[in-house]
Amino acid sequence: MSAREKMKQWRETYGISYEYLSKLTGVSSGLICMVEHGDVTHPKIVTKLQEFFKLTDDEAEELLPKNRRPHDPEYEPDKYVAEVDRQPPYMPPKQDLVERYMTEHHNEQVKQHSKRSMYR
Repeated sequence: MSAREKMKQWRETYGISYEYLSKLTGVSSGLICMVEHGDVTHPKIVTKLQEFFKLTDDEAEELLPKNRRPHDPEYEPDKYVAEVDRQPPYMPPKQDLVERYMTEHHNEQVKQHSKRSMYR
């Protein structure tokens, strides 16, 4: 039995609506409906569903996109992550940020003052 069938059978056996199941699992009712009908979802959502429905790792894996399934030949977890996002961003030292802000802020204040000043 697939994970989707297991989820649907469990929900129908207990006569639970998508809305109530949403409150129990912490996953939106629309998303639960989509997963039951064959759509894939994010790994964090799969983890919530796996814990609630007591799915095995193999059953939970079928709810993931192919590039997120470790046992799939198309497994590539960083496929849709931009190259820039894969590296930690450069953060200049805090003092540099403060000095840059103060310089820019001061220059902006001088410009505004000169526009309003009657002694140009």
